[in-house]
Parts: sequence; C-alpha cells; structure tokens
Amino acid sequence: MVREELRVKQMINRVSVDAAFFKKLSPMENLLYAASVRLGARESTSGARHPRRLGISKKVALAPMEHMSRGMQQKVAVSRAL
Repeated sequence: MVREELRVKQMINRVSVDAAFFKKLSPMENLLYAASVRLGARESTSGARHPRRLGISKKVALAPMEHMSRGMQQKVAVSRAL
C-alpha cells in the first residue's frame, strides 16, 4: 500500500453519508452517468445489474430519485460505489 498508494486509491470507492445525485434523474440514469464518467462509455452499461442485487426493483430504478426514501437512495449510492 505504501509503495503503490495511487494504485490502491484508484481501487477504492466510498459511500458518503450525504450521497449526491441528480434528484430529477432515476437511479439507473444516475448510475449510468457515474459509470460513463468513471469507466468510459464502452463499460458504462455493466453497472446496470447492481440495483437488482441490492433489492431495488425495476420500477423503482426507473423513477426519479427525489421520490425515493433516504434508505433507498443509500442503496443506489452503494450500487454506484460497486
């Protein structure tokens, strides 16, 4: 870790207490945007499977974030970190 500090940091994600999202967008839109910024356009669709793994239904994943509870928003934040 000491010798490869930058490489280690690139492999770590975090989930903030106050997760920042585009509230008018759906969880899927937020996740795809974050993935495209971090991974590039080619790999951005791979994050689409994470919401299901965390118990976020397709209906919820396509609704605006502003209509979700804080707990559900935190699930999306965990999905984004993955």
